[in-house]
Amino acid sequence: MLIRLKDGKELTVLNVYGQRLSVRGVYRDSLTFVFDPEIYGSDKLMKDFGDCTGTSQITISDPYDEKEYIYLGYSLFHSLVVENEVTQKETNDKPEITRKLIKVTMAQKTYSEALSDAQKSEIDALNEVVADIIGGVY
Repeated sequence: MLIRLKDGKELTVLNVYGQRLSVRGVYRDSLTFVFDPEIYGSDKLMKDFGDCTGTSQITISDPYDEKEYIYLGYSLFHSLVVENEVTQKETNDKPEITRKLIKVTMAQKTYSEALSDAQKSEIDALNEVVADIIGGVY
């Protein structure tokens, strides 16, 4: 699968799944992206997902069904976890096989948080206009 962030960055993911999590004291919808650590390092993923403007729109492309799914507002970074996943359970003949994965979880802003962000942007724009008119910095 391929994901494309709002700022144009494209990343290959092994899996994406959604869930409801308590983030910042509120239950929110979230998306967890599963990455292969041999392709992406945790530093690069922190940089890409830490910027909330880049993740405000995430497009997921599935090459098997040739569809794109757009998710808006998943701009709260929740976690980046490196963990081992069991790919084959232990049997009498074979030992357990695990592989390392990186999981990044992003949570969706609530309606009131998104509205507050929009109002803040409008106020900042008006403050810049006022500063230009009076010839100073506000």
